[in-house]
Amino acid sequence: MKKLFSIVSMIVLILGLSACTNTSDYQALQEDYESLQQQLSVAVEDLQEEQSLTDDLKGDKEDLTEQIAQLEASITELEAEIDALQARIYDSVITVQFTNLTGNTIKKTIGFNDDYAGTLFDLLNENVDLTYTDGDYGKYLNTIENITPTTGSFIAFYKNSEMSMLGVESQTFEDGDHFSFEIQWYDMTAKAVYESIHLFLDNQVDDYVNETTTNYQVIAALNLLDMTTDYTDLTTVKSQIDASEFTSINQYYKALITLNSVDADITPMLNDAVALLDTGAYGLTAYSLIIANMDETRDYATFRSDALTYFNENPPLNQGLDTGGISLVALSSYDDISSTTLLTDYAMYIQENQLPSGGVKTMDSTYNDVVYPGTENAASMAQVILGLIANNIDPSVSEFTYLAEDDTTNLVYRLTEFQTETGSFDWNLTDDIAEDKLFSTPQAFLAVVVYHTYINRFEPVNPYDFN
Repeated sequence: MKKLFSIVSMIVLILGLSACTNTSDYQALQEDYESLQQQLSVAVEDLQEEQSLTDDLKGDKEDLTEQIAQLEASITELEAEIDALQARIYDSVITVQFTNLTGNTIKKTIGFNDDYAGTLFDLLNENVDLTYTDGDYGKYLNTIENITPTTGSFIAFYKNSEMSMLGVESQTFEDGDHFSFEIQWYDMTAKAVYESIHLFLDNQVDDYVNETTTNYQVIAALNLLDMTTDYTDLTTVKSQIDASEFTSINQYYKALITLNSVDADITPMLNDAVALLDTGAYGLTAYSLIIANMDETRDYATFRSDALTYFNENPPLNQGLDTGGISLVALSSYDDISSTTLLTDYAMYIQENQLPSGGVKTMDSTYNDVVYPGTENAASMAQVILGLIANNIDPSVSEFTYLAEDDTTNLVYRLTEFQTETGSFDWNLTDDIAEDKLFSTPQAFLAVVVYHTYINRFEPVNPYDFN
């Protein structure tokens, strides 16, 4: 609340300064205005966070909302004052607006005189923060103000509400023109993944990483996003781990991933887990191998040989999509895994059995002579995606797209279609259960984060490899 009152005070101060007409006063005003815009953005974000926390603060939220409306009205008035001031200082003024991926907008006015001989790029380069690359077709904007494209998107700009067909070096400009810069997507899978990640972060993450619990898949995803400290810290995670007892490799596996994600010293836990490393069904071999790959202090040559023997006798494909997927993640530490049938047979099965939706069903299973048909479910597809990406196979390319001319019918895009409006994931879209927060949601979130990381790093991503 104090922050909002201070912003209101700044508005009053700046509006009082607007009567000044010399250049130095104008520059001071512009700096104060930019500071005000940044503080308003923070205030709006704080308000949105407060609104998402609880309905118990309804009265406070209404008060905050009213103050935000007053701030927005004051900003509009301030912008008009700045426009008028620039018109008195310069012969001409253009307006530029920047909207980033999250919808936050920065607006600036730039003045120039009749004898200005530079291009639009020159004018922008002199007045805003930007980076660029010289290419065959001129300068390519890498970033500008608050806009940083991610893979699958680019910076588009508009002149007087119409998309510019010219580059920033060639586009003409004159007094009163309005230019806006924003993100445009050319890769709909990358767009769906980006939006999926932020939908989860906006609505679900606090249920998985908080003072009392830390989900190992979600914290591993946050580690890839470099966001762990936004939601937890080493002390909190260690207190949770220290209060737990572990008796199985599965439990040690989850705890070690969690600790690694917050840069904890895992040596004491590794000392306890080593004695339980073993090969076996239901992911035991994969979990054990992942743990062994975390430890750089011991020689695991014998166990790794045993693990590879086990996988040769029990190929990932034969273990089903889920266990097979995590097995491929574990095997990604072997440099020659891509040349073996362990990987190629699994990947070929996915290609040959892909559904028109872009997804894939689990294999039919038989129990007591009863055949249970496979399902197209989020948890299994997430494990498939993790296994492929860990071995540098892109699950969104044409080989994993049901119809090559439609680049949205791939495994990754299909997984995002299992996400609900609140950011959780459904396990099966055809059953009566609306969401699966226990299993599918954390697995699917990790999978979309791994894919996002993969297409931006341009290298294989194993979320459980911390070396």
